[in-house]
Amino acid sequence: MSQNFIEQIKESIARIVYPGIFERRDYFERLANTDALTGLSNRAAFDLAEAAATGDKNLHFIIFDANNFKKVNKVFSHADGDQILKKFAAAIADVSRKYKCRAFRLGGDEFVIICHKNFARAVRDKVELLARPVIFDDFTVSLSGTIGATLAEADSALQKRKTERKTRDFYVRYNQTKTQKENFAYAG
Repeated sequence: MSQNFIEQIKESIARIVYPGIFERRDYFERLANTDALTGLSNRAAFDLAEAAATGDKNLHFIIFDANNFKKVNKVFSHADGDQILKKFAAAIADVSRKYKCRAFRLGGDEFVIICHKNFARAVRDKVELLARPVIFDDFTVSLSGTIGATLAEADSALQKRKTERKTRDFYVRYNQTKTQKENFAYAG
């Protein structure tokens, strides 16, 4: 007898003796692998998917980060931050379904999509387009993503992009302050 046949017999007996056991198992498995806030797959599910994707040259990772997100929780509330995360997650889930990708919330304001390399750029661009920025009086929360053949490569590109954005924002604020001071001094 083959091992597969024996496993089938065990499963059949379990279904008879313990009705509903496999449905409950599936329920708890989904619960363990789903992010409660966004409904996307969670970090545990990502770790398994990343291990399975390692070495597959046809897959790419897109990592997304919500820019200025921490200000929402600090200035407003965590409930407001949760609403923004849900909004961004909905855009990620929608695009992921259309392109048959896997979407994950790693935690906080970081999301990852694993997709075929031929679709990676289109997926990233569509998510950034659908996840419209949330504009507040003095700051904007937006979603930006970077692509890499590995998660480390995508994350490195994301960190570089964040540093460039922060440097650009600093110079814009610096020049605005400098201009305001010059105008004040001139008016005086």
